Amino acid sequence: MLNIFERMVEPDRKILQDPKILDIFVTEFKEAYRSGPNGVTYEEKIYAKPWGFNLSDISPELQVYLWHGGLDVNVPISIGREVCDLIPNCKGFFYPDEAHLSIVFKNFEKMAEILKNH
Repeated sequence: MLNIFERMVEPDRKILQDPKILDIFVTEFKEAYRSGPNGVTYEEKIYAKPWGFNLSDISPELQVYLWHGGLDVNVPISIGREVCDLIPNCKGFFYPDEAHLSIVFKNFEKMAEILKNH
């Protein structure tokens, strides 16, 4: 059986070595699958279908922030950059040495400060 941690890139594996963060991850993972896999499967399908609007149609009056790790294997950074380019008033923060989970846990205070001051 393949261990989920074996498939993770180093920044995500490292962040999950913190018992508090690992507990959060396990709790959220269990909650996502509590009613079975249908909810998770449905959410994954949403990303592959048209959303019914163009990102370029988002009002330029809205400030949008996007954070993305360059080592994210779940969502490649090229997608993050493209999304940021398509949204009219998007400020992108790209961290080349972060991944899918580590981007949030290692930069949470910076993210919160930016959103608080907006």
